[in-house]
Amino acid sequence: MSKDFNRVNLITINLAPPFKKDKETSNFTVELPEDNMTLKDLALHINNTCSSSLQVNLLDEKGLLSASFMVNGKHAPPKQVVNEGDVIVIYKRIGGG
Repeated sequence: MSKDFNRVNLITINLAPPFKKDKETSNFTVELPEDNMTLKDLALHINNTCSSSLQVNLLDEKGLLSASFMVNGKHAPPKQVVNEGDVIVIYKRIGGG
């Protein structure tokens, strides 16, 4: 099977507060740089390439996620692989107990 090198994997990101900057749009499109990216990989990619759109980083200085994810309207773990066409909402991780 041959790989389609012309294929572009695009996903839509929706940043919820506090991640988006006040005057920035909360929705944007990201091209996935590689196949089989997890949500955590995606968070690192967004931190590195879209940091000007972020109010708060998605990972802290130790590499721990400060965000949670919904993919296509369903809660998703950080290990979930992102697929072309996914709509991903990134929102504040809430702790408690």
